[in-house]
Amino acid sequence: NRTLIGRAFRDAEPEAAEAVLLMDRVYRTGEPVRRAEEVVRIDRDGDGVPEEYIFNVSYQPLRDRAGVVYAITSLSTDVTEQVRARGVADAAAREVAHARKQLELVFSQAPTAIAVLEEPRHRFVLANPSYLRLVDRESLVGQTAREAFPELEGQGIFEVLDRVYRTGEPYVANELEVNIRRARDREPEQAFFNLTYQPMCTADGAVYGIGVVAVDVTESVLSRHRIEGLLRESEISLDALEESNARLEEQHVQMEFTNHQLQENAAQLKAQTAELETQTEALEEQRRIAHEANQAKGLFLATMSHELRTPLNAVGGYADLLLSGVRGDLTPVQCSDVERIRHSGKYLLGLINSILNFTKLDASDIEFDVRSIAVRTLLHGVADLVAPQIAAKSQQFTTLDCDGVTRVFADTDKAHQILLNLLTNALKFTGNGGAITVMCVTRDEWVDIQVKDTGRGIVPENVERIFNPFVQVDRHLTPSSQQGVGLGLAISRDLALGMGGHLTVTSVPGEGSTFTLALRRDLAPLLS
Repeated sequence: NRTLIGRAFRDAEPEAAEAVLLMDRVYRTGEPVRRAEEVVRIDRDGDGVPEEYIFNVSYQPLRDRAGVVYAITSLSTDVTEQVRARGVADAAAREVAHARKQLELVFSQAPTAIAVLEEPRHRFVLANPSYLRLVDRESLVGQTAREAFPELEGQGIFEVLDRVYRTGEPYVANELEVNIRRARDREPEQAFFNLTYQPMCTADGAVYGIGVVAVDVTESVLSRHRIEGLLRESEISLDALEESNARLEEQHVQMEFTNHQLQENAAQLKAQTAELETQTEALEEQRRIAHEANQAKGLFLATMSHELRTPLNAVGGYADLLLSGVRGDLTPVQCSDVERIRHSGKYLLGLINSILNFTKLDASDIEFDVRSIAVRTLLHGVADLVAPQIAAKSQQFTTLDCDGVTRVFADTDKAHQILLNLLTNALKFTGNGGAITVMCVTRDEWVDIQVKDTGRGIVPENVERIFNPFVQVDRHLTPSSQQGVGLGLAISRDLALGMGGHLTVTSVPGEGSTFTLALRRDLAPLLS
C-alpha cells in the first residue's frame, strides 16, 4: 500500500537495508545478483511492526548504449508459505521415522514370541528375536511355514493356518502338543505351546495375513505330568500299605515280614513325598514365570498403544492439514511427498492394530443385507461412476438393461462393488476406442448381469486362475495392468457367493472377455 514511484528505494523501504546494499553492488560491479529464500522483514500492513517474509530475489543491471549501468530491474517472488510448508512436511517425516524406529524397538524387545505370516502359503514377513530364539533360527523372513518347519506336516498345524486364512476366524490353543525341531542338528522333540493365530484383514475385511503369538509351556506341562504320575504312584503305595496292615492282622505269624515291608513302603512313600514337594515347588516357579510373562506382555501392548498410536495419528493429521492447503498451496512434488508420509503412517498404524488384536478372540463375519432390488437400479448406479473414465479413453459404452420389472435378490452395496470392479477391469484392459457393453439376460430363476469388453481376452489356462487371491494376469501388456494386488476378482466371487449367486467368465484371446454375475431372480412381480 505504499507510494513507490519517484522515491528512492532506501526511503520507500527502509527496513530492507540489505537489499539496498545488494543494489549498490549491482550498480558498482554491473554484475546481476540472485538470492534464494532470502529472509526479509517488511511492514506490509503499516502498523509499524515489521514481519518476517521469505523471497527469491533477482537484481539485473540495465545498461545504456555506452554500457553504463543506469537502472536495475528487481524481481521478487514471495515463497514464505512454500518454505514454511516444507518445514512442516520435514517435521512430519521425522515423526514418521521416529515412530517406525520405536515400533521396531518395541517389536524386537517384546518378551513374547511374535511373527507375521502373509499370503495363502503363509510366508514369514516378520519374526521378532523371541520367536527366533524359540525355534533356534537366525532368520525366517521369506520362507513359508511349510518350508521353515517341514516336520510339522501331518500334525494339523498347517491345516489350522489354512482355515484361519480362509475363514477369517482366529484360533486359540492352550498346551497344544507338537513334535518340532528345536535345533537344526537335532531330531524333532515333544513340545507344548499356547498358540494364537489372529487373522489380519484389510479395510474391506479381506484376510491378507496371520499374526502368530506363541508361548512355550513345555516345562510347565511336563512338570505337571510328572507330578500327576507321582500322585498316582503315591495312591498305589497307600493301597499297598493298607493291604499290608490287613495281612498283618490276619496273619500274625508274618508280622515281622509284613512290618519290614511296611517300613520299606514308608521309606518309599517318604521319598516320593519329598520328590512331590520338589516338583510342586517347580510347578509354582513355572506358574510365577508364566504370570510375569503375561504381565510383561500386557505392559508391552499398553506401551505400544500409547507410544505409537498417538504420534502416528498426529503425523496423519499434519499430513491431511498440509494436503488441505491450510498451510498454503504445495507444489506437486511436495503433495506427492506428503501423500507418501500419510500412506506410510496409515500402514504403520494398521500394523500396530493387527499386533494388538493378536490376543483377542473377537471374530467379525461379513454381513449381507439381501433384499429384492430392480436390476435397472443396480446398472444405472454403477454406470454413472465410470462415465468420466470411459470418456477419457474415448471408449464406446452401451447399457442394454432389463425392463423395469425384473428384480433380483442382492445386497445393493456389495452388488455395486462387484459391478464396479468388473467395469474397472474392463476399462483397464480395453484400449482407447474400444467398446464395453453391460447387459442383463433372464433365464428361469436367474438373472445374468454381463460386462463385455473388446480387450485382448484371457488365454484358457488363466481363466480360472484370475479368481485366485493375489493372482494377476497381464491381458493388456501395459503398465496399468500391473496395478493392484490381485484381490478384486477373488473378493467379487466371494461376495457373489455370499448373496446366493456366482461369478464366471468366458474369454476369447484377441476378441475380449465377458464376466457374468448371476443373481437369484425375484419372481414375485411376475406372479402378481
